[in-house]
Amino acid sequence: VGAAYLRFFTGGSERVRLTNTGLGIGTTLPSYKLDVVGAINSNNDVKVNGVSIQASALADATALAIALG
Repeated sequence: VGAAYLRFFTGGSERVRLTNTGLGIGTTLPSYKLDVVGAINSNNDVKVNGVSIQASALADATALAIALG
């Protein structure tokens, strides 16, 4: 039995793939439930394990490590 997936194309190129592993945006082999190759924009909080990460923390790896504990 082959792999089952759903693909979305624009301009003749695959942009999104949904597999039993996850949703890939910019990748055809998602390794996580949401796997994105490229920049991500959020109009709201970004959380890692329930901890909100502020934009300023994302720009500074040290602050990010401290925020995650």
